Amino acid sequence: MKRFERSGVIGWLDEPTRVSAAVSLTHGAGSNCDAPFLKAAAEALSDAGCAVLRYDLPFRQQGVNSLTAPQQARDREGIVQAASELRQLFPDVPLVLAGHSYGGRQSSMVAAQDSSIAQALLMLSYPLHPPRKRERAF
Repeated sequence: MKRFERSGVIGWLDEPTRVSAAVSLTHGAGSNCDAPFLKAAAEALSDAGCAVLRYDLPFRQQGVNSLTAPQQARDREGIVQAASELRQLFPDVPLVLAGHSYGGRQSSMVAAQDSSIAQALLMLSYPLHPPRKRERAF
């Protein structure tokens, strides 16, 4: 694992000897890329042959506590940038957008806007409704 800082993307890159896929992995709204859950997921994916970029979304880098619509748009731009960085590093393998909770939701929205950005999605604890509002689906 090595520190990764390029084009505004800040996190950690796990790169196995033989790479079968590249995974862009980000965190939930209440966490960051150093969360134990994300570390464990990255380790398991790396052990399975995936290069994993575990990174902080722009809101976490900027210390923002409110996830307004404009901030969510910036976070999606951050996901696109992370995917672009991985694509440059690993052009010949499938790219997977992955995220825990909020990170998964934003990743799925990026993929819905541009299905060519990745070959797969991996959602970890994907939110089906807003926090504490189970009666309202997204």
